Amino acid sequence: MSTQIETALSYWHDRLSKEYGENRILNITLYGSQNYNIDTPNSDVDVKAIFIPTLKEAVLTNKRLSSTLYNEKNEHCEIKDIREMFEMYKKQNINFLETLFTSYRWENPNYSKIHTILRDNAEKISHYNNYACINSLCGQAKNAIMRISDYPNDNKKFAKIYYFYLFLNKYLKNNSYKDCLYVKDSEKIFNIPAREMLVALKQEKDTVLATLIPEYYNFFNSSLTFLKEFFTFLPKCPYNWTIDDTIPNLLNNIIFDTIQIYEQIEGDN
Repeated sequence: MSTQIETALSYWHDRLSKEYGENRILNITLYGSQNYNIDTPNSDVDVKAIFIPTLKEAVLTNKRLSSTLYNEKNEHCEIKDIREMFEMYKKQNINFLETLFTSYRWENPNYSKIHTILRDNAEKISHYNNYACINSLCGQAKNAIMRISDYPNDNKKFAKIYYFYLFLNKYLKNNSYKDCLYVKDSEKIFNIPAREMLVALKQEKDTVLATLIPEYYNFFNSSLTFLKEFFTFLPKCPYNWTIDDTIPNLLNNIIFDTIQIYEQIEGDN
């Protein structure tokens, strides 16, 4: 783990523990380009954290914590009630599912049983509803394409679009979710080295792109036409759409067990 990521996790652990109490934090996990192997020296270190409600809060109120906190570098921590976080899992949002697989994390040792269950079922949870996954990614990609019409030189948006295209091609081949997330040095997008191109786009280094892709602006503009159609029609294509009906019950049981452990800890204090 890099010193930068370790420092960030330590900072958010200390801050959240003081603000909410350590035993109300299930875990703190990194999300973003470091999980995909396309980070740059300037990449922010952003995290998500899972908050545990009391039994009384869970039963008697509908209010769920969902907040974004910032540090002095403007990096952020998105903290969510466990019930809200698991709803994001069920929606198959990549920005939340990736936290099940990241190696960069702090886990509250009092909930070791819960961490084991989540780790053992990460692939099942991330493949709970393949239509929701594909539809979510295609929606995000199309939004990024629309933004490019307003900001045509936004290379970072291009990086996001191409990353989703690479991810979906691996996902459609039934690769593990973890493999879909990670960009290997050997992978290519349109016969261009994927990782090298994505990192260059994120750094907005036109000299690198010009070497990789002669007349690269023409390439991006022409490829957007294809990608817009790809992301538009993919959710409408005939496919083996499946929903694993066991996952909602699994997630509900994890929520129950987590709150029960918290109540036991508080009762012992």
